[in-house]
Amino acid sequence: MEAAKLFPDECEDWKTYCSEDGYLRLRPLIYFGAVGVEGYLSLGNPPTDQDLDAWEGSKPAGTWDYWEMLGLITVPAGDYRSNIMLYFPTNTFFDRGLEVLHTLPNETAETDLEACWNELFNLFQESFGATALSGKIWISPNGTRFDDSTPDQ
Repeated sequence: MEAAKLFPDECEDWKTYCSEDGYLRLRPLIYFGAVGVEGYLSLGNPPTDQDLDAWEGSKPAGTWDYWEMLGLITVPAGDYRSNIMLYFPTNTFFDRGLEVLHTLPNETAETDLEACWNELFNLFQESFGATALSGKIWISPNGTRFDDSTPDQ
């Protein structure tokens, strides 16, 4: 997703996580809850040129890791309608517990998770410029170029 669309007032704060053209790498985990689809969007922490040994933030050089960033929940809106809410869960690196980031009209009607994700992805394309990661490049402070094929931790 485009950081400038997901975080319009704080785009610069997310720059270290962005591809060279301003995209965040997000990994979804979705499931059905009481009202509809729920889940999380974890933020891809780009690879570095050297191993990091930092307690909870340790990772080998050249690998992606993921931090839980946004919760995704369906909430009732009345008249058999619902909304998709993106919020910061509690107990994450981001220290913004339960802050609501966006509320979008929910138009997902699928009962199959894969089809539901496709509908959500279309909603995220329209709202936040979501796109496939192929061709996206993340550049380390030392100038090393990493793409979406770089291994995950």
